[in-house]
Amino acid sequence: PPLALEPLRVRLSLPLEFERERPRGRLSKGNKGRGTILPCHIQPRASKTGVSGLYGSALKITLNAPPVDGKANAALCEFIAKKCGIAKSLVSVVSGETSRDKSLLVCGMEPAGLAEALVKK
Repeated sequence: PPLALEPLRVRLSLPLEFERERPRGRLSKGNKGRGTILPCHIQPRASKTGVSGLYGSALKITLNAPPVDGKANAALCEFIAKKCGIAKSLVSVVSGETSRDKSLLVCGMEPAGLAEALVKK
């Protein structure tokens, strides 16, 4: 059955723009701080990596990687980039680096396009 991610489409309906200093965390060299903020709830050490649905108002993502030495954050950024068809350098964790609840900055994607990329198989 398809995932019920319609609330995600509604939540990501408006693009968000940020100045360089506003997002905390590291931004890649090419990121200008403009893009869509994606709230995520992460479940590390899962049997497989994928989108599991919604967890409150955040997107629940299961990751096969362990939450050690930033491996889960790297796997998360790589997964989102691959799912959206963009470079890994355009996805960065802006808050929650050591938490299960994270905010990702996805540069170069409009909210509608991001939502569509995340719900497709």
